This record gives sequence, C-alpha cells and structure tokens, in this order.
Amino acid sequence: MDATPRALGCFTSPALLILFCLRDGAKHGHAIVTMLDEQSGIVLEPGTLYAALVRLEQRGWILSLEGERSRRSYCLTNHGYAVLEYPLTVLHKRPIMPFKFLI
Repeated sequence: MDATPRALGCFTSPALLILFCLRDGAKHGHAIVTMLDEQSGIVLEPGTLYAALVRLEQRGWILSLEGERSRRSYCLTNHGYAVLEYPLTVLHKRPIMPFKFLI
C-alpha cells in the first residue's frame, strides 16, 4: 500500500474527493455525487465515480460493503484514513477554494 502524497496525485482528483467524502462514514455512490455537487459544485459522472471507486478498492483504501448492486456503500479502511492525513494537514494550513468544505 502506497500512502505517500505522490500516490494521491492532484488534490482535485476524483479519487481524493471520494476519500474526503467517505471520511465521516460509509456512503453509496449517489450520496457521494450529491455531497460533492451540493457542497462544492463539483459533478462526478457515473463512469468517473465508479472507475475511481474500483481503483480505491484495489489499493485497499476503501471497502465495498455488502448490499444491492445499485446501492452498494463504501467506507474508508485504516489505509484510506492514513492516506488522507497529508492532504488534510495541507488543507488545514492553507484552504483551497472550492475545497473548504472538505476540512
């Protein structure tokens, strides 16, 4: 598991935005999209969202919870929380708009 800042890529990457959304608890895909749209105006298309969810699960940063396919929820793993440490520290020191909602 690579939890270095370089592994995250850009702070605006869909994967990082999804991790931020999941830090307060499990959510299904639609809830993630809704949260991002309502709080920041960022719209993730379904293909982008679900491709990122697959990559995050493969890296071991999130876990897919049992449920219906259309309402499957995802939560952060301990590795996922560890990955978020660096960007959260940076954003707390220097908030970036429109990502203030993330901190």
